Amino acid sequence: MNAVNFSIKSTKEDDWTLERELRIAQLTENSLWFSETLDEALAFEEQEWRLRARRGTEPTGVRVAAVESGTERWLGIMGGYIGRLSDGSASPLLVSVYVREGYRGREMGITDALLQTVQDWACTQGDQIGLTVHEDNARAIAAYAKRGFVDHGVRTRHAGDRGNAVEMIKVL
Repeated sequence: MNAVNFSIKSTKEDDWTLERELRIAQLTENSLWFSETLDEALAFEEQEWRLRARRGTEPTGVRVAAVESGTERWLGIMGGYIGRLSDGSASPLLVSVYVREGYRGREMGITDALLQTVQDWACTQGDQIGLTVHEDNARAIAAYAKRGFVDHGVRTRHAGDRGNAVEMIKVL
């Protein structure tokens, strides 16, 4: 696929149908790597989707979508909030990472643009950003490593209790 024009926008409550559509696509592709299953997400009511989309306007975190120019189609999403690393320390955490199949890779620029926006927010909160990624998601682990995240050897139970997660940290 050729490069695509897109913009990065903060999500808002009215984006709930787009939030839902992208999450369903994400979980349809592989729900093992995420905190909920496809069946769980399909059971959520409108209010849950509105809450998730509204996170882009809340002062305690960040949630951004890559939107294809000339359309409202979301190509990817990322978020961040202040959470706890395995050592108990408070830190900005990268969450809800997903870019649609066919729009991934450095040549597309979507992942890097979304990540830069989350990192810009994280810099206002601390000097590092952490994340967890399913241990079987080798492609994501490699992508994070290429972007400066380091696996420091900590394994935790993955959200949803479906395997183990690798904790990675990037100094900002």
